[in-house]
Amino acid sequence: MIQKLASYKKENYPEHARAMDHLKKTLKNMSEERLNEDDFVSDARDASAINTALISLAKNTYQNCIRIKQENTAMYFSDMERYAYEILKHENVAKVIRENLQEVMIDEFQDTSKLQDTIIEMIASPNCIFRVGDTKQSIYRFRQAKPSLMRSKLNESEKIIEETIDSSMQSAKIILSRNYRSDARIIQFTNILFQKIMNVKESTEKYGEDDIVDWFPKNDSPDALIEFASYTPKNKTAIVSDDEDEDEDIKMIKANWIANKIIDTYNQELELAKKNDIRLPSFHDFAILLRSHGDKAYLKAAFEAKGIPYSIDTREGFYRSELCQTVIALCTAMLDEEADSALFACMVSNLYNHSDEEIAKAKIRLGSIKAVAKEFGIYDDLQMYKEIADTYGIPRMLSELANHNTYFNRLNISQQSNFDYLFEMTVSAKYNSVAEFLNALKAVEDEVSNEAVSKGSADDIVTVTTIHHSKGLQYKYVFLWSNATNQFRDSAEAVNVDDDLYLGLNFLCTNPYRAKRKTIHKRAIEYKTNLEDVEEFIRILYVAVTRAVRRLYIVDALPKPIPYRGKKFMLGDLLIRNGMSGLILSTMANEPIMKQVDIDPSWNVFLEHKETETVTKLPHYGYISVEEKEVLTPSSTEFGSSLPALDLTETNAGREYGTRIHACFEELPSRLFNADDLTFLSISSTELKHLLAFGDSEIYHQAVEGEIHHEYPFYVQTEKRKDTWNYGLCVNLRR
Repeated sequence: MIQKLASYKKENYPEHARAMDHLKKTLKNMSEERLNEDDFVSDARDASAINTALISLAKNTYQNCIRIKQENTAMYFSDMERYAYEILKHENVAKVIRENLQEVMIDEFQDTSKLQDTIIEMIASPNCIFRVGDTKQSIYRFRQAKPSLMRSKLNESEKIIEETIDSSMQSAKIILSRNYRSDARIIQFTNILFQKIMNVKESTEKYGEDDIVDWFPKNDSPDALIEFASYTPKNKTAIVSDDEDEDEDIKMIKANWIANKIIDTYNQELELAKKNDIRLPSFHDFAILLRSHGDKAYLKAAFEAKGIPYSIDTREGFYRSELCQTVIALCTAMLDEEADSALFACMVSNLYNHSDEEIAKAKIRLGSIKAVAKEFGIYDDLQMYKEIADTYGIPRMLSELANHNTYFNRLNISQQSNFDYLFEMTVSAKYNSVAEFLNALKAVEDEVSNEAVSKGSADDIVTVTTIHHSKGLQYKYVFLWSNATNQFRDSAEAVNVDDDLYLGLNFLCTNPYRAKRKTIHKRAIEYKTNLEDVEEFIRILYVAVTRAVRRLYIVDALPKPIPYRGKKFMLGDLLIRNGMSGLILSTMANEPIMKQVDIDPSWNVFLEHKETETVTKLPHYGYISVEEKEVLTPSSTEFGSSLPALDLTETNAGREYGTRIHACFEELPSRLFNADDLTFLSISSTELKHLLAFGDSEIYHQAVEGEIHHEYPFYVQTEKRKDTWNYGLCVNLRR
């Protein structure tokens, strides 16, 4: 028995290893959670010294930050509000503004912060503020939005109808209870779902009588639909850990199903439109809503494979993605070999994968980060990349970077998409140096990028966007990219801060398990913020569901069943955090208004195209000149490399050549011509061949039947000279 234990290896006994890991985790959790009152008091007393030190550190950091901003005449965006508040506190400043404002109108009031609301009330008289909002759509908690501000105003105000507004009233509320946008089934689904999940006893967000929405009588279409499409992974166990993310194969199955459903719906509408002679369908009617930008890459791949025109909106966070931060660090280190932070970022990135401990030991031994970079071979790589960039350009440098240690292949699909996007932008921008490239990246690093990755015409594309960016918009068909998890990120933080409960932190125990016990303050803050986070998650779901006009598809992969709770939905069901899918299935699975279908990965639908006369590609002169000349047209070089450097030794040659050819064209007949028509021209044999070849081209055959509007420049290069000349080619073709 002893010999067997001595030779024990986890990989040989996977079930036993999992059981042992589970036992250790359980024992550790017990040591963290099974506390009595004396333990809480003792931990709070012992942690008070740490609290004091943290507060002192925060104050010093804050003062130093203010000093640095003042020295550099700079401020944060949030400083504008704070300075405005400080200015308004001075005598008569707010009064002067208030006396000059007859009315103050505030939209999206549910997303207002305490500071913003204070400023509003300082500059506006109490009875001249008109606030518009919906607390159920407050989804900007990370910007300090406080929907409780609007709830308190509503509770203080008397409900009236618009016709009974009296100027003497101090406060009043008008409820807009009719939805003129969505179909009746969408509205009914919304009412049923949120009456169940919002009216939990302990929740501050309620779906009361004033929140129940009615629909416009005409918006009751028989083809309206709410459908939950789910896929059960075959290679997943029945139990999946709460923090496990879907793998790439599962995400591609979801993306492919959405693409096929779009095509299937589009084809059905196209057939109906042809049959009834009505408006042709548009891809603009379709939208896919996601929680984050990370999953867009899978939809992009699925749409491109199916030929679906799409628009992926605002790549928010693109410049702050791991990929871009690695490239920024790399370029910074190329230009400044003393930039320790940039060198360190390169070392720990996916490009080199050195651990913190490995770097720290080398730093102690060698004395500097620069010396560590040299020992790891990174310093030589930086010089190589710099030389490539200076000699061949930034795109070539990025290509070499992609191939270094199979860096590109080791990126996940989302970061690969970011790399492709960065490369495309770099090619089009034509940066002249590493410094220029780096400055461009840093200039937009802290901004929200409005660059879009799109295919198709601006008016006929499928929209892929986040739920936050979809707010205020509407789409005939909405696909909600759902998930069965929504983690509470704040619980992983060592320190939590709250406006009302102040500071909470972990206390490290000295028991054998080295468990981290949460102080009573941290537990209270976590409970409060956990509930606030869950409530906002429900509001995000509300925004997503209410974007749909005609049909709503919820799409997810479910590795484990979600039990139906019906009307017995309680706080515990919220705190389980089974994601949007959990909220919907636990309350709506047995409701006849929602249809449930299984995703078949083998389903494959092909797109039927409209029969239109839209010209997707302009014709161009495709003739390649004989002998030594190469004729490049504007259409063939529009996305190609830049023109060669001009040879200024013969400054008049090009102008004389172009003038001579132009004069020849003025003499040509307004019809098809041959060599006999050109005998009177005094030109060389090569120029004669050019004209004859052009006369035989298809585009000229069409041009002689059209009306010429303006000339089109051409670039001609020979071994001896480079010239530009013009042909009158821009015409309206008669069909």
